[in-house]
Amino acid sequence: MESSHYKSHLVCFRIFLLLTINLVHFVNAQQTGALTMDVISEKPTSNNDFPIVSLQQKSTNIFHDPNDYEGVIRAIGDFQADIERVTGIKPAPRQC
Repeated sequence: MESSHYKSHLVCFRIFLLLTINLVHFVNAQQTGALTMDVISEKPTSNNDFPIVSLQQKSTNIFHDPNDYEGVIRAIGDFQADIERVTGIKPAPRQC
């Protein structure tokens, strides 16, 4: 009887150990993947690139439809605040 109880605990421990090891590898893969990307660039890398805030401290405009969903308008405000926290410049929202 004790033998089967011991084997059951041993199986559970092995499963727990495998899950823990996989979780650690997954978390490490997620963290290192994002760190290798160039997120901020001082110079454009293509013709489609543009600065959110230029070296001359001028921000790009954020255009939106005044009839957009309330959540979209809120997201624009959050985006403005994020840019201001990072650069010190708050972009102006513009209605189109």
